[in-house]
Amino acid sequence: MRNLFTLKLMLISLLTAMSMVAKADYIEFKTKDGLCYGIDTDAKYATLSKYEGAATKVVIPKSVVYKGVAYDVTSLDDNCFADCSSLISVSIPSSVTSLGIGCFMWCSSLTSITIPSSVTSLGAGCFWDCSSLTSVTIPSSVTSLKDECFNGCSSLASITIPSSITSLEDGCFYGCSSLTSITIPSSVTSIGRGCFADCSSLASIRVEANNPVYDSRENCHAIIKTSSNTMIAGCRNTIIPSSVTRLEDSCFDGCSSLTSITIPSSVTSLGRWCFDDCSSLTSITIPSSVTSLEYSCFEGCSSLTSITIPSSVTSLGDACFAYCSSLASIRVETNNPVYDSRESCNAIIETKTNTMIAGCRNTIIPSSVKSLGYFCFHGCSSLTSITIPSTVTSLEGNCFIDCSSLASIRV
Repeated sequence: MRNLFTLKLMLISLLTAMSMVAKADYIEFKTKDGLCYGIDTDAKYATLSKYEGAATKVVIPKSVVYKGVAYDVTSLDDNCFADCSSLISVSIPSSVTSLGIGCFMWCSSLTSITIPSSVTSLGAGCFWDCSSLTSVTIPSSVTSLKDECFNGCSSLASITIPSSITSLEDGCFYGCSSLTSITIPSSVTSIGRGCFADCSSLASIRVEANNPVYDSRENCHAIIKTSSNTMIAGCRNTIIPSSVTRLEDSCFDGCSSLTSITIPSSVTSLGRWCFDDCSSLTSITIPSSVTSLEYSCFEGCSSLTSITIPSSVTSLGDACFAYCSSLASIRVETNNPVYDSRESCNAIIETKTNTMIAGCRNTIIPSSVKSLGYFCFHGCSSLTSITIPSTVTSLEGNCFIDCSSLASIRV
């Protein structure tokens, strides 16, 4: 899941760089303290393009003088402090209005930062992997938190989202593993996928009253899209209301402190990466109302020991149980029109094609099976041996990928 966000951020950065090529050339120069600037002599402003110094504390001036002319510093360019791993603090002047893509990416020693009220834009991945960042104040001049804005800020224990914010984009707080609670103001009308994925300490999520798009009905400790009754983000204390009809993509993604959850009979589908990396989840009951489990739905649920697929489920996405290393029992209920677990095989077989699509460490492949499907044993690190009957004519992609304990395959 994280790789998707990373690729998206790289694409945004590349497109931005390409657009810069089309602009008029800047005059570039570096001051003795290692601050590199781009000067637009026509518009009379300066952009801090790169820091090449070694100081742990940096004060950015409000203006810079070039050939006797003062230029206001109005923006911090993409990646301008990226990978400055010794940087502890930065003082941003009130002349600055925007922080570029990946502006402070990988500043692993940065502990706090004050963003002046003049700033209206924080670029995607602005504070990516600032793992020592404990506090940040978002000014009310900012209206959107872009993709991956605080991704990997693992020491950030709390943050206040001001009422000026209208959107939280994909993976905005991904990997903020120390974040314990979050309040979504009524102004937020757009929340991207995986916004709170891998926030393993998150115990409370609340949407303010009068939000026109989202709610946290019945004190559920989750975010629900009101119009569709779809839960888009939960945490370890979430109680799913009986009015919810779908658990959206990445709903509990990376919630490693989640030990149990009750899915009500109102829910009909579990989205992609819904319970991805919920490593403490030991058991779960899928109600008979559910008709689909989407791609990588339970991937990385390494404590899950058994699963029963109800007869109502007619769609199973690839890698649904990948990296479920403790899974010892998989059973499909009888009368399922699409899948079966014939001969107590501890696996899921697509009946029409005789293709095994998901197995576990105790799987015995029946002689009626013709193919092992994509990701069939993906990440099954406790699988030590397997016998493949002569009826099997094809092994599809990634069938045994990351089966790290597999010592023998008998055919």
